[in-house]
Amino acid sequence: MIKIRNKMTKEIIEAPFTDEQVEAINLYQKNGVFHPYTCGGNRTDEKHLDGEGVLVATKEGLKCPYCDYTQNWVNSGTANKGLIKKIIKEMKKQEFKLGD
Repeated sequence: MIKIRNKMTKEIIEAPFTDEQVEAINLYQKNGVFHPYTCGGNRTDEKHLDGEGVLVATKEGLKCPYCDYTQNWVNSGTANKGLIKKIIKEMKKQEFKLGD
């Protein structure tokens, strides 16, 4: 079993992000295993169609697709594609065992 909390939150990294980090962060944001980073602005207005404002990673930071909010940091594990894939795989194994 993977100790997710320790590996995902070890340190903070700030934008600008590399192409590899952007790819990893967007994998984290879209995979459905983790709670994504969300808009820190007014997420209840009519612009935030999904009700959350799930942020999209760019080199300049994580941007809300519905307003001008940008977050310039992530936990280091969020930008580690290998770690994210490993955790997703482990979580899916655990889910399969629960479904048996």
